[in-house]
Amino acid sequence: MNQHAKFRIGHSACPHDCPSTCALEVELLDSKRIGPVHGAKANSYTAGVICAKVARYAAASIIPSAC
Repeated sequence: MNQHAKFRIGHSACPHDCPSTCALEVELLDSKRIGPVHGAKANSYTAGVICAKVARYAAASIIPSAC
């Protein structure tokens, strides 16, 4: 039986210097790891979608001191 991992949603803003200024929803797996990053559903511009650069942030967020 598959069980879904429990996580919280954190809210953030995109750090890229582009004119879109996207709002983000970040899955917080625990105090040191994040899961997938999505565009904020409540934001009329992002509407749950985010660019490919930001969508890969979870894979790039491995912190060596946390391993």
